[in-house]
Amino acid sequence: MYSSPFRLARFSRIRHAIITAMSKKMIKKDEKIVCLSGPVSRNILDSIMVLKVGKPFTELSVPKGQEMGTDAELEVIKSVLDIATEIGTFGHGGKPVGTIFVIGDTANVLKLSRQITFNPFKGYEEKQKNIMDPEVQESIKEFAQIDGAFLIKWDGVVNAAGRLLLMPKEEVQILKGFGARHNASAYITKKTKALAVVVSENNGNVALFKNGKILFTLEPIETYRHKVST
Repeated sequence: MYSSPFRLARFSRIRHAIITAMSKKMIKKDEKIVCLSGPVSRNILDSIMVLKVGKPFTELSVPKGQEMGTDAELEVIKSVLDIATEIGTFGHGGKPVGTIFVIGDTANVLKLSRQITFNPFKGYEEKQKNIMDPEVQESIKEFAQIDGAFLIKWDGVVNAAGRLLLMPKEEVQILKGFGARHNASAYITKKTKALAVVVSENNGNVALFKNGKILFTLEPIETYRHKVST
């Protein structure tokens, strides 16, 4: 039985469960799965769904020519989503925090971004700054307050934090009704082979981008971002 570590809306919990199972190789593309779910506030199951593992989950594969030769890429994506969901749920010290994680195609993303503040990951060996390391994950949660995006390689190495994603003025409103972070993420994933994960400062929702579009969102139903820390 799957139990989400986060208090997510019903369909967000199902999405998170599927990604978790895929990262652990428990399910594969095109397989059918049965999902039982219920309200978070009550210890009951009231819905049953039969789903086929297709889009958007099958679009989480690494683009051809960028594979690392390992099976770690999906685990990296899941780790980023988990960190982003925790940031969206708790913020920092009870205060709302919004941020961007750009995963993969780092060489091209560097060309379309610039450093706007210090890079806390500069000067460290790659083995010391992999997102799969719990200590690095805790550091990322702290550095999420820094303006700019995190750049993460497909193998999980955190290349940089504090990068401004550049975009032409005519592309500023690719996604109407969304803010600067979402539009910058849409643009960078449209122009490169990267994925982007955005934490909304407004509501804590986490959006995953590919090819300029949102693949899906994870929506916390309860956040602790506006509570004053003591």
